[in-house]
Amino acid sequence: MNKKIITLLSVLVISACGGGGDGSGISSVPPGIYAGTITATGFAPDDGVGIITSDNRIAVLDLNTEEGIIGTINGSSIAGTLYSSSVVPATAEVTSVSGNNISGTYSSSLGGGTFAFVSDPNLYNRGASLSKLEGIWVDDTYITGTGISTWTIQVDGSFIMTSVSGCAGSGSFSLIDPTKNEYNIDITVSNCIGANGSYSGIGVLNDTFITDDTLSFTFSNGAIAGIDEAVKQ
Repeated sequence: MNKKIITLLSVLVISACGGGGDGSGISSVPPGIYAGTITATGFAPDDGVGIITSDNRIAVLDLNTEEGIIGTINGSSIAGTLYSSSVVPATAEVTSVSGNNISGTYSSSLGGGTFAFVSDPNLYNRGASLSKLEGIWVDDTYITGTGISTWTIQVDGSFIMTSVSGCAGSGSFSLIDPTKNEYNIDITVSNCIGANGSYSGIGVLNDTFITDDTLSFTFSNGAIAGIDEAVKQ
């Protein structure tokens, strides 16, 4: 999973800044699946995607750099870890919520900038079930370090992961809110030099060829993070 030591986002970033109140006047940010742009100060906008779960977790990925954050959201304040060229704390604040649109600012020791995202209510409100995950899934997108990986998921959410490199994993998916398209993942990684250990994260189902045929998720342990986008076979 060196492949996925995803330097996750020197942009929308976050870390534990206490997670207290916020000064924006925004009491909450709607959970959902988001897409938009992340703009580091002095640079052109990058494409970005993210999810805010119903239990206040957040993951955001810069699609250009494969950098990102995994953390939590409290009101309009985000707290978590930025995985980039370094793993550092950062802060972010949602300063505007208008319909399906959110925007805000971020800062960290690696720099700062702005973000703007739009949610997709139809995708988020599809609902979730472990039966949707049952089957064999292959990730040939995020392959640096591990090569192509195969995820065999059972109807109860348990899974094993194998890869071309020999890096392996096992764990389980579980539901967060069955009425929403959001999943929890717990995984233990083995035979991965520098990345063995236990991780947790969140994910969603989306569409590549047919409805719900692509499982996108990210996971971390505070020091290392990973990302996968696996298509059902």
